[in-house]
Amino acid sequence: MSATGDANSERSDQSPPPISPDADAEEIRRLTWMLRPCVAYETEYKQCSEIGGRFHQYFVHGEILNCNQWYHDHLHCVRWTKKEDITALKSLVESEKKRRSDRLKSHYENDVWEKRESPPSDWSSPLPEWMVKKIEKSFIAHKRDEVNRVLLSENRVGRLEESSCTII
Repeated sequence: MSATGDANSERSDQSPPPISPDADAEEIRRLTWMLRPCVAYETEYKQCSEIGGRFHQYFVHGEILNCNQWYHDHLHCVRWTKKEDITALKSLVESEKKRRSDRLKSHYENDVWEKRESPPSDWSSPLPEWMVKKIEKSFIAHKRDEVNRVLLSENRVGRLEESSCTII
């Protein structure tokens, strides 16, 4: 084994090698849609490491989780946004990919449900008559009609974006 081989193997254990601005860097740049705002990583770290988060972790997982990844992700995000450091971006994208695959792991391992390739042929068929009658008498339908009457009396039908709700 050569001296450079040893150095490279040691380096890969500690941190990823620097990425040259080539096609690989461009591919990584295309994945920036996966990233969250930097403040989100900071908030996740704070929530993870605070006492309430620790109680939640112990209750849900039966153990205290390591929050360091959120901290490192925040640092990498800041480094990427301020200095456009490709190495930081690559680390952040890899972390998001891992987080996503961990979240979807049980979904992909689920063999109970048969996954569809397309929607059922009758997915947009009309509701049965009994269901239409039941919906007409529901509270939500009553409220919808009430809102429509108010909007009609104020000549604002179809303009629900104008909210009259105020939160103080």
